[in-house]
Amino acid sequence: MVALINFKNWYTLVASSIWQSIKRFPVVYCLIVSTMLLIKVYFYGSGLMKDFPLLIAMCVALWIPIFLCVKLILEINRINQKSLKIIFHLVGFVLSWTCFLIVPNSVRYIVANITLYLIFILLLYINQKDSFELHVAHLINRFLISIFYALILFLVVSTFLFTIKFLFSDGSDYVRAEIFDLSLFIFGIFAPSCFLAGLPNINEDKQSEEYPKILKIVLIYYLIPAIVIYTGALYLYYIKILLTFEWPNEILGHLILWYSIISAGVIFLVFPLQNDFPWIKTFIKWFTKLLIPSLIIMLVSTAFRIYYYGVTENCYYLLVSGLFVLGVVLYWNLAKTIRNIVLPVFLVIVMNLSVCLYDFICLLTRE
Repeated sequence: MVALINFKNWYTLVASSIWQSIKRFPVVYCLIVSTMLLIKVYFYGSGLMKDFPLLIAMCVALWIPIFLCVKLILEINRINQKSLKIIFHLVGFVLSWTCFLIVPNSVRYIVANITLYLIFILLLYINQKDSFELHVAHLINRFLISIFYALILFLVVSTFLFTIKFLFSDGSDYVRAEIFDLSLFIFGIFAPSCFLAGLPNINEDKQSEEYPKILKIVLIYYLIPAIVIYTGALYLYYIKILLTFEWPNEILGHLILWYSIISAGVIFLVFPLQNDFPWIKTFIKWFTKLLIPSLIIMLVSTAFRIYYYGVTENCYYLLVSGLFVLGVVLYWNLAKTIRNIVLPVFLVIVMNLSVCLYDFICLLTRE
């Protein structure tokens, strides 16, 4: 009985939070639902225009972070006049139509999404008392909780539907289309609703929060040991390189890059834990130095490929990504006062400049 009451209270709390977030982000919810409906139309569509709904869905999905940013700008500036709200949303709507120029280019589409969501994270941080790293840690924790809730709901509902189909029919009617529709609703609408429901109010005074416990356990006892072991394996491979004089191939270059990105992400997230775990300060100091040789080897290997085979899109973005991560690692090693809030700003600038530079290089090579 107690468990039932607790579950009822939890359900009421989640439902109330989602309803409040719908009232807070009505335009964003309309865009989320529209995106899911367009994906469904694409999934069931056929004929020559089959891909058109997917193109529109990608464009509408890019409108979501635009109007999230518009809403936060209104909240930050405490704009409550309906006329000003309408003007800001119209500006966002006009800007969103430029997305049709971005969607056909996959790299530009990814860069635009990352840029807009980074701006959204930075806007959320305004007026927050916690460190930027702790702010990001809470957002990641909220995202993982939302995915967990969605996964539990998906398993419960899909099991229930399968049981009903099995008991009252031959079971053949339960096809992948129903699973797809269910996953669209739960992971496409319910999960974002849970995430938005947990976002802090911009102008609301709140006390400093503790580091999320589950994320702390994952970082300290799983991810840090994993990247340390992986680093040991890489350095054994570097010894082999010195003995055989064989540079790593392109696939290993990608592995080193992703290993470096994940390692940099772990280091970023454990910055607030230095007071709770004194050894983390030593870990950051030495591990950031150990990343440098890996990045240099990856960059040299990529530079050789560009020299012999020319500038390809894959090698170009591999090189740019490696240079960015190397810049972050050098910043952590050389800066007297580390302010990690500059990193997303730096990332936005590098991504957009690198895309423009690649377009310029392609234009020159065509001529």
